Amino acid sequence: MKKLKGLKLEDYQHESDKAAFLSLEKVKAFDKAVDWVIKNTIEEVTNVQQTGSSICVNQDATPELFNLVNDVAATVDVSNVPQVYTRWGYDIYITTDGDKHPKMIVNTGTVDLLTPAEQRFMIGHEFGHIKSNHLKYLLLCRYWSLYHSYIPGSTLLQIPLFYWSRMTDLTADRVGLLACQDINVALRTMIKLAGAPESLYDNLNIEAFIEQAESFNISKMGVMNKIVEKISVMDNAAPWMVRRASELLKWYKSGEYQNILSKYAQ
Repeated sequence: MKKLKGLKLEDYQHESDKAAFLSLEKVKAFDKAVDWVIKNTIEEVTNVQQTGSSICVNQDATPELFNLVNDVAATVDVSNVPQVYTRWGYDIYITTDGDKHPKMIVNTGTVDLLTPAEQRFMIGHEFGHIKSNHLKYLLLCRYWSLYHSYIPGSTLLQIPLFYWSRMTDLTADRVGLLACQDINVALRTMIKLAGAPESLYDNLNIEAFIEQAESFNISKMGVMNKIVEKISVMDNAAPWMVRRASELLKWYKSGEYQNILSKYAQ
């Protein structure tokens, strides 16, 4: 696997992520909300919540996963490797919480239902959030229901915050691809995340998914482009997997992905 030493945010950041964050910064409540998070040490609270009933991943207990995480970190040039835990949950899901001391939580289903190459994409996606400095702000989203009533100006902040959180996935997916370095692996992982039944895993039709992804064009959906912000807030667990695949394919075909490999590969 090619190691991308020196990889920078400006090399891979999705333009929608960048634009959404600039809009978010213009909301007066944003700085106050971030300050509130730091002041009230949400990170420490969430660390306890996440790790209290999870299994610590280390070289002795789970060497395969431990080595995979560290190899992905080296591939996309992340030095701040989080402590990793596994927890019971038979869906395909990884989350990373924290800022200064992040912790990555891997659901059991992620390990059991994905190949090691597909796990690279998922882990790389999480390192994309770390490398792009998303984590501190994503804490606000993940624990919004618990803390929003304490945050000054939260009403003005909710829609732009959750919309930006959706756009961060477009950036993180690019790092996931750079981690696994195989577009078919990335797309196969997305098919599984989108809801493909386990019984069909041996016969996943990547070409059909590519056709669906390429036909998805949010800019031509009229009012859909305007209400996507509200939908992303009302159903903030929806991963928008087809749109994400569409955006990743565009980036891959644009040549930017290959340019990064050529620029940084060691």
